[in-house]
Amino acid sequence: MPKFELLHSGPQFEVRRYADCTVIETPNNNESSSFMALADYIGVRGNPQNARREAIAMTAPVIVNEKAKMQFVLPSKLGPAAPAPTDARVTVKSLPPKVVAVSRFTGNLQQAHGEAKRDELVAAVTKSGAWKVTAPLKWETYRYNPPWSLPWTKTNEVAVEVQAA
Repeated sequence: MPKFELLHSGPQFEVRRYADCTVIETPNNNESSSFMALADYIGVRGNPQNARREAIAMTAPVIVNEKAKMQFVLPSKLGPAAPAPTDARVTVKSLPPKVVAVSRFTGNLQQAHGEAKRDELVAAVTKSGAWKVTAPLKWETYRYNPPWSLPWTKTNEVAVEVQAA
């Protein structure tokens, strides 16, 4: 999991400061094929699809951001020296540090469900008075379980970037 510092813990949301990290990313046009393109890069189905043919440990969560990109966070030991992808759909990207408010929920995560949870989180953050959502709104979802997990056992989170009020 990516490293973070817990800044606030409350009944409706947490606020976390994430360190910079390196991810692999692909457009999320089709969830299954997007996931498999990233999984192939790390070698889930055999030969890793990266320039060094290096098997890489799977990390959690799988991130889907508001720009319709799916991302896997790479282990910190790789950093920006991660091997180049051999699949043109996959890119390696460095993400800067960020502060996000996060709300956890269970179930299958469809786009409309994620947007509803995002809106609930934005309302809770605004109501708190201690934090404010950054403008423009930047949000993403975090998925922690394999796709074949039973819906009621899946752990998901929605995150919005925030700053102290």
